[in-house]
Amino acid sequence: MDACVYQIDAVKVKDTTFVTFKGKNLNSYGDSKLSGPDGFQESVLKALYRALEDKRKLICDAYGEFIEKCGGVVKKIPAEKIETIREMKNKYDQLEKRIAVLDTRIERLNSGAVKVVTNPDSFENPKLDGVKKVFTDEPVVQKIEKDKTKGLFVSVGEIGTILSSSDGNLWTKRSNIGTHNYGVTYGNGLFVTVGKAGQIFTSPDGTTWSVITWGTLGKFYGVTYGNGLFVIVGNWGTVLTSPDGTTWTERNSGISNAALWKVTYGNGLFVTVGSQGTILTSPDGISWTQRNSGTLRFLRGVTYGNGLFVTVGSQGTILTSPDGTTWTLWTSGTTDNLYLYGITYGNNLFVAVGTHDTESKRVIITSSDGITWTSRTSGTPYELRGVTYANNTFVTVGSEGTILTSGDGTTWIQRTWTEHSGELVFLMGVTYSQ
Repeated sequence: MDACVYQIDAVKVKDTTFVTFKGKNLNSYGDSKLSGPDGFQESVLKALYRALEDKRKLICDAYGEFIEKCGGVVKKIPAEKIETIREMKNKYDQLEKRIAVLDTRIERLNSGAVKVVTNPDSFENPKLDGVKKVFTDEPVVQKIEKDKTKGLFVSVGEIGTILSSSDGNLWTKRSNIGTHNYGVTYGNGLFVTVGKAGQIFTSPDGTTWSVITWGTLGKFYGVTYGNGLFVIVGNWGTVLTSPDGTTWTERNSGISNAALWKVTYGNGLFVTVGSQGTILTSPDGISWTQRNSGTLRFLRGVTYGNGLFVTVGSQGTILTSPDGTTWTLWTSGTTDNLYLYGITYGNNLFVAVGTHDTESKRVIITSSDGITWTSRTSGTPYELRGVTYANNTFVTVGSEGTILTSGDGTTWIQRTWTEHSGELVFLMGVTYSQ
């Protein structure tokens, strides 16, 4: 028998599993209200029944009790039948490889990362010899669209400022929340911003925000999301964690005499940096270990990219580490009056931003490897604090409501936002819902 290759796609929308087949002499779909592997098996049988008209009697004789069109009553498949059905699926080359990704797709759908809407026009309907297509009784293909929280930049700042943008170019001011917001992140379908007086705010869409009460008067400076966990850092060595952004637990960082400014996650490790050259790492956000940075300078930003952790700080300080444990000090090629506040990685490029005290110059530097850095022209006289990369765009924010964007990290364009009437707003952080 000649081997055939078929494309099998499976998604779950609420309580319905959809399976589609594409390939030589087979172009069909099946659906089921059953859950787990039972739903998948029934969807497969329905798809085969629809496409293989000359095999319908054989299918009904063997599995009719599981297909309503054969006059049977759909019910849970007995354990002794599962192996037989699996053998039937194995006749189609590469089907088992497709099954391996089914759980991941279902998890993304159930988490709200994507939603599914009917779009029959998107289904390819080629003329295949010997196969009759029936596409009139049910939707055939489901078109996956982005959730409303996807593709959104959010920037936060002092006096409770919240801005959002779908493309990084045109920004809209949202209702002010809190007093001063210093850090923002996105994860698990939720924006989280933190700030002064132990403030924590969350939002599913970047527009409507809820306050989380935390019993402290301290300041929270940084927040990140990784490995299914939100992590907040702040002054006096404060560390909080939450799996959902709502319920928070204070962790023992092992220090109390230093401020923790920023935190990131990469390569299975949380890394936070702060004053007096402080660097802490944790594999789970709970147990933290202090590392030797080799400097007492303030470290204000940290990121992970290209297999490397990179942190930046005062006096142009730049440190790199492949594992978060051993750190190497590099020079940014600038004077001691340079203060670097933020760093990100994207498009094979590290981008760090900050300010130069004596030259009234606002700094953007870039590096492909985290070691050799090149100064770029920012085009703004205002201090830059936060930077991120998403949607093929670098975005940096700073004082006087400054927002700059760049596609390559080299050429930067200043952006505006609604209701910005010369307000002295200091934007501190920016993130993207991805």
